Amino acid sequence: MAQAPLPDSVALEAYEATIRAGTISGGARLRGVPDPTHRRQYNTAVSRLGKPDLVRQSPLATPVGDDLLPPGHVIKGVSTLVDTDGNVRARWVKTREGAGAGLTEALRETFEAYRGAAPLVQPPADADDDLLTVYPLPDLHFGMRAWGRETGADYDIEIATDTILASVGSLVAQSRPSRHAVVLGLGDYFHSNDHKMATPASGHLLDVDGRWPKVYRAGAKLATQLVGMVAARHADVEVVWLPGNHDPDAAVCLSVALGLLYDGNPRIRVHEEPGLVWYRRHGRCLLGATHGHTMKPDRMAMMLAADCPEDWGATIYRHMMFGHIHHDTAKEVGPVRVESFSTPAARDAYAQGGGYRSGRALNAITYHATRGEIGRHRVNIAPPERPRVRVQARAA
Repeated sequence: MAQAPLPDSVALEAYEATIRAGTISGGARLRGVPDPTHRRQYNTAVSRLGKPDLVRQSPLATPVGDDLLPPGHVIKGVSTLVDTDGNVRARWVKTREGAGAGLTEALRETFEAYRGAAPLVQPPADADDDLLTVYPLPDLHFGMRAWGRETGADYDIEIATDTILASVGSLVAQSRPSRHAVVLGLGDYFHSNDHKMATPASGHLLDVDGRWPKVYRAGAKLATQLVGMVAARHADVEVVWLPGNHDPDAAVCLSVALGLLYDGNPRIRVHEEPGLVWYRRHGRCLLGATHGHTMKPDRMAMMLAADCPEDWGATIYRHMMFGHIHHDTAKEVGPVRVESFSTPAARDAYAQGGGYRSGRALNAITYHATRGEIGRHRVNIAPPERPRVRVQARAA
């Protein structure tokens, strides 16, 4: 049986919905019609009714001024309506919230009043200039909330703060009298990136302890406390907060805030270079770090060599550090030791349900300028004892 021709009214409806949405797919969603069906009806309107074609994603023919973008937004895409003669009839600029230069500058303006406001901590009396101690902070997932009965251990803002302060305090007390130190945030310091409480890339919903301003304020306070503890032990402190897949924008915000807080401090400097990696040379040691969500260990080793060719040639001890996988691993990739670290955070419901059972710990690693790594300390984080309720079968 021959299919009945498409009514003009339906074709016109498809065309007008596409114009309103800016794209063919958007028009299909607007009407609640399958994309292939809607596309066929739209094409009928163009061919039969003589409507100008076409709506397509295209680069901007003319630049869009920053004054036309909402504050804190960046361009996500542009839809252009072009008629049969190639003339632009309309253009839709789609934006999204972003942590680009505009946000960074806005943050700098906001925190300008606090520039250099951090108190000066007295340096230690003795310090060995040949030594550098690195305090990796992998995957704290600050702001995550876990219910112990479900996950094995409770976790929230207060528990995380107490746990991290106690663990880092123990590491600092045990560490060698190094003149140099690095507070190395390896990404996913915050469990969520913003008020949406979901991972930015995949949209995975997260269990968060309260509103985002509350989490960020408490996390920023903890960061300054950790820096102060390390600065009381070491005369020269570098502060690094790398972005992770959970907090790509929040990490930038925290770095900007810390950079302004310690601006002009002769003993504390904040790494504010954009990007996902950090490098530092200490004598014959070449160190690097990244969160680990964008590459495998072999690629990290190659990146270290490619990005730091002069330092590579002048060093013999090379170490890349990362987090992301929440457990300890170490792999020799040529002359590079590539190492991941356990998270100090408790498991959330997702990790518990997925069978992840790695231990929790924090470490401090000390490097000698000519002899490489000469020692490390480790603090294991044991969950509190919780009574287990066991159901016993009744006697017959």
